[in-house]
Amino acid sequence: MKLFIGLLVAGSLVIFGCGDDDKVANFSENLEEDLEDLATEALTEALLEDLLVGTWVDPDGDEYTFTSDRVFIDEVGDQYTWSIIEGGDKLEFSGDYYGTYSFRMAEEVDGQWNELHITDPDDDFSIGNPAIFRRVN
Repeated sequence: MKLFIGLLVAGSLVIFGCGDDDKVANFSENLEEDLEDLATEALTEALLEDLLVGTWVDPDGDEYTFTSDRVFIDEVGDQYTWSIIEGGDKLEFSGDYYGTYSFRMAEEVDGQWNELHITDPDDDFSIGNPAIFRRVN
């Protein structure tokens, strides 16, 4: 009986095939592309994090600091954690009243980005939306 079942399975595999090689190859290609996309996204986020570290000043002269260990210190000294997410498109603050904001860096001089533009989705910034910060150091 076992011999019969074994022959039946083997015959079925010969007649119908073991599977669709194209689907296996397609899965492998998509997996490779997905891994490349994830690696690119992680690299982009890491590079932006390095560029963001430093002290920034708003139009009112208030200072804000992003530390390399992902601590954000606001103008009154309150501390929050920060991270760059969504492939470098968003800046996220974790704390009592912070959230996720669109951002971009501008005005590159000698490899140093000197402006930080942060857009508040709720339009609550009193210093403009986007809020534009200048690098202090």
